[in-house]
Amino acid sequence: MSSLSKTFFHPVLSQSSRDFVDGSLFEVGLSSRINEIGKSENLCIDYNVKLTSPAIQELIADGSANIFLDLYSKETISRLLMPLSMNGGTVEYPSGELLGVLEVQPFVIATKQLKSYKPTGINNEYGEISFNVGPGSHLAIAEKVLIPLTFKRVSLESIIRVQQSDDIDTDSYLVNLESSIITILMGKSFHALWDIMRSDQAVRPYLFLSVYKDTFVEALSLINKSEDVDEYAWAQTLIAKCDQNGIKIEELSDFAAQNQAVLKLLKEFGVHKLLASEA
Repeated sequence: MSSLSKTFFHPVLSQSSRDFVDGSLFEVGLSSRINEIGKSENLCIDYNVKLTSPAIQELIADGSANIFLDLYSKETISRLLMPLSMNGGTVEYPSGELLGVLEVQPFVIATKQLKSYKPTGINNEYGEISFNVGPGSHLAIAEKVLIPLTFKRVSLESIIRVQQSDDIDTDSYLVNLESSIITILMGKSFHALWDIMRSDQAVRPYLFLSVYKDTFVEALSLINKSEDVDEYAWAQTLIAKCDQNGIKIEELSDFAAQNQAVLKLLKEFGVHKLLASEA
């Protein structure tokens, strides 16, 4: 038996196993697009289903199984399971719910108890064995697809997360750019100050002239130096923001240029916000 059949203890239709040997297929074609609604950018995934196993088709037709799309967003630590139609269609997700590189995989999952399950076309190695399959069990697995998401209106704040760290000086912070979202690690005292400043609308703009500015200057410096960094979601968003503001990444080769670029990106949240509060 295949390794998959040993894992699931019953035949599972997939390209990576030989549980089915009659040429049965389960494939789901996926394409993503952004649907702009007012100020929101919803993710739409168009899909079409190809399922040729008669036994699994019958289970779906009588409601004993269904096709689902499993989506995992590492950046937002979100996992969603969406039912699909055999006839194909579109699923839509609200703006901001999913970010970065999305892991997408279709499944056929039993929704009822299946007694004496023995679909046609399975490997002769199963002999005369039939299976009792519980609801929630996988019956078919399609290939996993990675979908990088780029939104025009994603805020710069949304690509940053802040974490307290006991491994750095209590009054300092450092920037980690080695993942899909920028992480600012802060010592205990600095993190406490961060919480105070973020909660005070009169003081909050100063964060954009200090911590945020330093963070994005460091990020632009890495983008300018590295060819591989644009695989990160934060880099894609920052590059898109620069394009929208007429800032050319290739010209940001030194600190002065990077600093000027970031001040331009953050002016609405820093300088302009403070001037407006004094008017």
